[in-house]
Amino acid sequence: MATILHLAIVLWMAVPFSYFISAGANIFTVPKLRDTGAVLGQLSFVSGMACVFVMGLFYALRVPAAVCGAFLALGALMLYEGTRRTVVDRNFFVGLSGEVPAAVCDAGPYRYVRHPFYLSYMLAFVAVAVAFPSLIVAGMCLVNIGLFVYIALDDERVLLQSPLTADYMSYKVRVGMFLPRFARKR
Repeated sequence: MATILHLAIVLWMAVPFSYFISAGANIFTVPKLRDTGAVLGQLSFVSGMACVFVMGLFYALRVPAAVCGAFLALGALMLYEGTRRTVVDRNFFVGLSGEVPAAVCDAGPYRYVRHPFYLSYMLAFVAVAVAFPSLIVAGMCLVNIGLFVYIALDDERVLLQSPLTADYMSYKVRVGMFLPRFARKR
């Protein structure tokens, strides 16, 4: 029974990364000349899956930590799916493409954070670090979180230099980058 639980947790922890790859291929537009963001994203997700399988299959599982990580992974999937459903048919581009969508999106999870896709990716990496605590996993987690922060900052730079500058500035004042910004009523 312990082996089945162990394998179930390992497989569950890999699900967000495989889902990000497969679902993202059907959501984001990848420009032919600038696919750096797509390649980096896929490498990032593969590194997450590799970490899960190596740590999950070759090291002892700490069940309380693994269960907490599994719940965080569920949260990452839920945020991703809510965001994915919000942007279907909105012509969103992959990160680092330098492309601008038709309009600023402030629906769904975008009402609360400016980069819910990247936040879901970061949450999945934190889930792995919680489920399989080690220096190697923590390092991999930090590198990938750094990557997604960098991509989010690049997206913002592109939007602030586009025809959407005024709309994005207004949106940026109201909505936090990765954490909700709760405005005080006056």
